[in-house]
Amino acid sequence: MTSSSHLNSWTYTVTSDHHGKRLDVWLAEHYQLSRAAAKTAIDLSDLQVGTKPAKPSLVLKTADIISGSLRGVELTRSQQWQPTPLALNILYEDDAVVVVNKSANLVSHPSSSHHAPTLIEGIMHYLGCAITFTEKTIPSSYPPRFGLIHRLDKDTTGALIIAKHQQAYDHLHHQLHHRTMLREYLTLLDGCLDHSRHICETYLGRSTKNRMRFDAFTREWLTARHPHGIPSRYRHAKSEFQRQVTFAHRFDLCTVKLTTGRTHQIRAHALWLNKPIVGDPTYRGAIHRFKKKSAQTSYQRFLTDINQTPAPLTRQMLHSHALGFVHPTTHKFIHITAPLPQDFRAVLSSLKPYIV
Repeated sequence: MTSSSHLNSWTYTVTSDHHGKRLDVWLAEHYQLSRAAAKTAIDLSDLQVGTKPAKPSLVLKTADIISGSLRGVELTRSQQWQPTPLALNILYEDDAVVVVNKSANLVSHPSSSHHAPTLIEGIMHYLGCAITFTEKTIPSSYPPRFGLIHRLDKDTTGALIIAKHQQAYDHLHHQLHHRTMLREYLTLLDGCLDHSRHICETYLGRSTKNRMRFDAFTREWLTARHPHGIPSRYRHAKSEFQRQVTFAHRFDLCTVKLTTGRTHQIRAHALWLNKPIVGDPTYRGAIHRFKKKSAQTSYQRFLTDINQTPAPLTRQMLHSHALGFVHPTTHKFIHITAPLPQDFRAVLSSLKPYIV
């Protein structure tokens, strides 16, 4: 969507990237709200789509114009965007984009459940933004979310791209939406793939057993249970795993190329393959063999077996290794790689003598 303002009274024009999306779904994503809060805000507000009053269930179409004022949106402290000095590892920068090598234990942008400084607030400080904004009062001269094109989980490291202005944001977001942007990850799986290359294509939905996790479902399974159409809460996801190295017949180092980019996609697909990511505290416990009452992961138990001192693993071994995109200004293809962080390199170093 493009907007003429981010103030109480505004006008949005629906782009093709948001065609087919429900109004409450878009509003929830845009303002970092729950679906219930977004529905309440629409019910309390004076919004129109074209000349018709807006309803939460309204399905947006390309070129629809949403206008009016928004009320009932409670912006908490965590939904403020406060420029904050952070140590940033800049991989690439020009007048249009910044590519950062995100560290672990760093959230991509403010949300209703996180109060510590975020990457995008570090970018705001880096770019010279001197004042605090809320999502409703970010000037229209700045792209949405201050240019953040995609996100990484808190403890996933690696390359992440930020647009510096609206034209660059629109160009890059179009590539992301139409799946022409290269996104390649490195991950260490606890287990070995049956084949060197595996394409995992499922639907992802939030787990009913653990709300912090997403479960994978086949189209056939969902269609059998929902003959009138797969519910929108299940999102199509496609990942390509390619084995690079096997260690001790127990661990595979893989590259993973994304076609889609769903929340926890690689982590959920690794579990779907029955090969969870080494160090993943959320998805590791979903497999029966890890339900034993042990503080050690399989990797740490392996080190114990070979008489090495097991180092603590506090996060999943998942790293956004490479980004490739058409530059929004020069239209040349840019390919950027992010070096592995120290903890990931240390794990691989400990396994190097056991390459198969």
